[in-house]
Amino acid sequence: MTAPVIFRRTAGLLPAGIFTLALLLGSGCRPPPEEDVLLRYRYRPGETLVYRVSLRGEGEVLMTMSVEGEEREEEDRIPLPVSLEGDYLMELKVEEVSPEGRAQLSLSYREFNLSSVSRIRDREIVTSLTDRGLTITEDDRLISEIGRDDDGYPLRGVVGEEFRLRVDDRGTVLEARVPPAPERIFPSLQFDAFLERMQPEFPREPVPAGASWSRTVEVPVSGLGRQWDRGERWEVRLESTFRGFDDRRRETALIDFSGSYRQETPELPEGSGLRSSSHHLTGTFQFDVPGGRVISSSSTLRQNLELRAAFDQVLRGRSLDIRVEDKVEVSVRLEE
Repeated sequence: MTAPVIFRRTAGLLPAGIFTLALLLGSGCRPPPEEDVLLRYRYRPGETLVYRVSLRGEGEVLMTMSVEGEEREEEDRIPLPVSLEGDYLMELKVEEVSPEGRAQLSLSYREFNLSSVSRIRDREIVTSLTDRGLTITEDDRLISEIGRDDDGYPLRGVVGEEFRLRVDDRGTVLEARVPPAPERIFPSLQFDAFLERMQPEFPREPVPAGASWSRTVEVPVSGLGRQWDRGERWEVRLESTFRGFDDRRRETALIDFSGSYRQETPELPEGSGLRSSSHHLTGTFQFDVPGGRVISSSSTLRQNLELRAAFDQVLRGRSLDIRVEDKVEVSVRLEE
């Protein structure tokens, strides 16, 4: 049997390393506090930044016919699951920078590769969108094809065009001209909302790790289209927190953000419209502090909406209740 190990300390003697540590702890010595960090963009005239934007979304539209305010049987409920996946490139060119750090940028989009899948009972409809055109198939059978030069092409006026963006060194968007969402077919593709979600805005003063600040962004309805919504947009107040650094050299800052908004309209004046909605946005940025640019970001928008469409002019006393649940994830990464 192995004998137990017994530690003994010789009276009056203490190892030098332990003695030094005891002195440091006894004197209240602590690591020096970390300095506050000034988070700023550093735009360079002539520089080009290319970001790959990846999208992934899923949701369901549940439609229920109501008669005089009462829901009908379970079999009259129609679930319509929808999913979205794909990516594209966003290119930023720095045209000029003022002495105060305000930058004039040109913005362009290319290399679209997006796919949306809708299911209606036992039917599956796949819509594919690229720089070359759009195709729609039903159960692997081609039912529609639109070229990039055709009037119905959703990205007409987007691919091959340049847009203007003016920002300051804190990341505040001072002026922006971005393409509208191709909402007829891809309502979740919100260029202006995605731009805000990938462009963090920083406080005026240097901040320590753990510091927080607020900003306001617009959140549009996603996944519906004009037949169900009226283009509503809500302002969500985001709380951002400088979590610290992702590396020992203190160069890559991590910034988390989150915000929520909820609204209700108990009485619809025309009997139709959006009755209630909730929106919850969360995400994280990786920011290159010495380089003054976003390295990557990821964000998730979760939405729940309840709508009512009245049919009094056609079928008196009948209405269609629509419940929408969706989630859209956006990830952005700087291309080397």
